[in-house]
Amino acid sequence: MVEERRRYKRVLGRSGVWVICQDLVCRLLDVNRKGLSFTYPVEHGKLPEEFFELDIICEQSRVSLKKVPCQIVFEKTITEEDSVTRRCGVRFLNLKMSQAVLLGNFLQEPEDDQ
Repeated sequence: MVEERRRYKRVLGRSGVWVICQDLVCRLLDVNRKGLSFTYPVEHGKLPEEFFELDIICEQSRVSLKKVPCQIVFEKTITEEDSVTRRCGVRFLNLKMSQAVLLGNFLQEPEDDQ
């Protein structure tokens, strides 16, 4: 069994929640108050910048976090059965108070509305 080393528990991504990153619409995999991970098409190649801003959009609650500053922690290719994608993990940098509050609200939303 792999030991979980994160300080903050991650919340799994839900349907209807997207990460917009450098003009790509990406699938959110998990998120916590310090960062998140997402997947995107392998055809796009690696993300060109280590530091960038992304948006988190939640269709159900109409919550959106815009221009969240982040830094890439890891980026790798994932092969599953008949598909290949890229997975990227980022940490948030210097969130504004309003972004931190919205993120906290998002993390506390119930997951049973999927």
